Amino acid sequence: MATLSASKNRYHDAPRAPDFTIDQAWETYSAEEHDRWDRLFMRQKQVTQGRACTAALKAMAELELSPSGIPHMGRLSDRLEKITGWRVVPVAELVPDDIFFDHLANRRFPAGASSARKRSSITCRSRTSFTTFSVMCHCWPILCSQTSWRPMARVASAR
Repeated sequence: MATLSASKNRYHDAPRAPDFTIDQAWETYSAEEHDRWDRLFMRQKQVTQGRACTAALKAMAELELSPSGIPHMGRLSDRLEKITGWRVVPVAELVPDDIFFDHLANRRFPAGASSARKRSSITCRSRTSFTTFSVMCHCWPILCSQTSWRPMARVASAR
C-alpha cells in the first residue's frame, strides 16, 4: 500500500507521542482549508437529512461538529467527553492494533488529523478527506450513543 506523501498529509513529519498522538496545530490551517471543510460539511449535512437516524442527527447538533471551519479536536473532544466520557485524539495515520485498542480501552478514539489540502481532493472519496471528515461526521456522533460506546469499551478492555 502506498503511503501518503508530505504534500497530501500536513502531519507527515509531525512528532508522535508513544501512543501515536500528535498536536493538531489547528491554528495553522489556512482560510482556504477552513472554507473547504465548511463546504464539505454543508454537503454532508444535506446528504444526511432523511438518511441518518434521529440519534445521529441529534448527536451532530449536540456536538456542534462544525460551526465554522475545521473542528478543533480538543474543544470538540471536550464536548464529547461531557456527553459520553470519551475523547478523540488526533493521529497522523493508522496506528498499530495494540495502540488502537489501548486508546479504546481508555475511552479515546484515535482520529486522523489530516485534511484535504487541494481543491482536487475535496470529494469524500479521497483518502485524506476520509480519514478526517468521515471520522468526525460519522464516528463521533455514533460515539454519543450509549448503545455504541459501551460495547466498544468492553471489547477494547477485553483485549
